[in-house]
Amino acid sequence: MKKLDMKWLVVVIFVIAGALCGAAIGSYMVTMDETLGEDISAWNELMKFLELILLMYIVYMVNVIIHEGGHLIFGLMTGYKFNSFRIFSVILIKQNGKLKIKNISLAGTGGQCLMSPPELIDGKMPYVLYNLGGVILNVITSLIFIVIYLISLWKLLSLAMIMSAIMGFASALVNCIPMKVGDINNDGYNAVQLGRDKDALKALWVQLKMNGALAEGIGIREMPEEWFESIDGKNDNPMITSIKVFYCNRLMEMHKFEQTKEEIKKVLESNMVLVGVYRYLLICDYIYCELIDGNITEAEEFYTKDLQKFMKSMKKFPAILRTKYTYELLHNKDSKQAEKLRTLFNIMSEKYPYTSDIEAENELMDIAKSIYDGVMDNKINKK
Repeated sequence: MKKLDMKWLVVVIFVIAGALCGAAIGSYMVTMDETLGEDISAWNELMKFLELILLMYIVYMVNVIIHEGGHLIFGLMTGYKFNSFRIFSVILIKQNGKLKIKNISLAGTGGQCLMSPPELIDGKMPYVLYNLGGVILNVITSLIFIVIYLISLWKLLSLAMIMSAIMGFASALVNCIPMKVGDINNDGYNAVQLGRDKDALKALWVQLKMNGALAEGIGIREMPEEWFESIDGKNDNPMITSIKVFYCNRLMEMHKFEQTKEEIKKVLESNMVLVGVYRYLLICDYIYCELIDGNITEAEEFYTKDLQKFMKSMKKFPAILRTKYTYELLHNKDSKQAEKLRTLFNIMSEKYPYTSDIEAENELMDIAKSIYDGVMDNKINKK
């Protein structure tokens, strides 16, 4: 099936799940109307509506927690170590042996459980249960929810249980059937690909090791160089091509800006498939490099409406704020707006989980500020 077909399959599954949940809600409301009889009022109707809205939100949140919890449980069972557990923008992260609550927003993701993998042995490591753990726990808990639904005498609890079961099975299907939705591989697709492609497995191992190092405050420029060596493999596998993105990030943190531009341009002009978020973040880095080089026109060409839309969706992300700060300083020459962005960055950084990222972005903003100050000083001296 083509990628487009896969998108429609996801839509169909969730439309069916939504219809089943709607039928359950309808049955619940009819039962409540019969219970209240003629005494039902506008206030009761409003409370019932708000109750259902809250219930749907709770069901969705619980489903995300269960799915990510599955990755955690089965990861621990197969030798992985806990790094972080994120639901929406709230992340529980292990740093220096302690659990801390931080905030990070990633567009297009409801949650994520990241773990440090066991060491590779002959290029292999356990991967099936870690990848499919969310699906397995979705199925197990959905069966439990059905049992509770069948025995519960409390109508609202029964509704919550059957909706949770429906959404759990839907989530399991969407994540289990191997598919690529846009540029994202689902859990089932990853499990299949990792079994077929040793390069993809190595790329996953590197990414998980990198995340563990970041959690401990180790910057990407301080990580082992061999982690960033190009991995031979298919250019249509985002897991493999992501290593090239991280190599560009490493060059950026090392302030090798000319080389960063060259490598980013190679990636963007190639036919390799990248996760959308990574592609846009690379463009942000490219714009920064052009701005500090004084290439204003080149920076403008990449500062498209699509990029600005993406930046708005991740407006509190460090690299986004750094790029906007630099654009205001070196393109718009608006130091007041730039300082507002720097203040927002400082506020955000207090809750951001990866301290090395904050340090690196502050350095990049300092470089932009020194260039701006130099330009302003030259203008004053000429006068």
